[in-house]
Amino acid sequence: MPTGHNPTGTVMPALRRQALAAIADAGRVTVVEDLTLADLVLGGASGPPPPLAALSTQVIAVGSVSKVLWGGLRVGWIRVSEPLRSAVIARKSALNLGTSVISQALAARLLAAVDAAWLGAHRAALTERRDLLTALISARLPAWRTAAPDAGLSLWAELPLDNADAFTLAAARQGVTVMTGTTACADGRHRHFIRLSFAEQPSTLELAVERLAAAWELHAETLAASPARPTPPAAAASPMVTIRIDSGPMA
Repeated sequence: MPTGHNPTGTVMPALRRQALAAIADAGRVTVVEDLTLADLVLGGASGPPPPLAALSTQVIAVGSVSKVLWGGLRVGWIRVSEPLRSAVIARKSALNLGTSVISQALAARLLAAVDAAWLGAHRAALTERRDLLTALISARLPAWRTAAPDAGLSLWAELPLDNADAFTLAAARQGVTVMTGTTACADGRHRHFIRLSFAEQPSTLELAVERLAAAWELHAETLAASPARPTPPAAAASPMVTIRIDSGPMA
């Protein structure tokens, strides 16, 4: 995900895109580029940079309307050359016969209605919510470290813990759903990070941070009351945690 990487929200620089495309071409390596969040570049940027697929014939591009328009509309697409295109179509037909016609028709009408003005307003609203969540965390949870993402719907936060797994239980007791981060990290090096969505309404974000602050205080008290445990060896450290306070993209 070079544009709107999940969960960090980073955007790959142009020079690195060119280098990656050159490596793919030289080694004839197939690259799958996920463009699901590519239209959600934030902070006043004019729009997403050119995709990797524009730089190399070795890139397969996939996209979806689920993040830009509506999480309940599970319609995506793939851009690929022959003969792989025919193979993908045959495989999909064998798996589920076909995507709902109603969903496809609805997605087509929505995509036709999306213009630069709407997308710009959507990005501006998401940028405001990103900045609000960042400010709320800075004020209520100053021990957490965050960096404003350049794209996407999520804030990647670093907690001053060796392992944030136990904090997920404290957050759940306060009504904030927290997911384990192993689904977002293959090598398990980010066990002290969590992911927060800023796609909700401002009032929901304020309530979420209030509850997270309460969960953090209770978790700190629990840690202080627990007997000290030996620090595990460095080689054993790894998993991570992802936090979600979202039900999909902003309405």
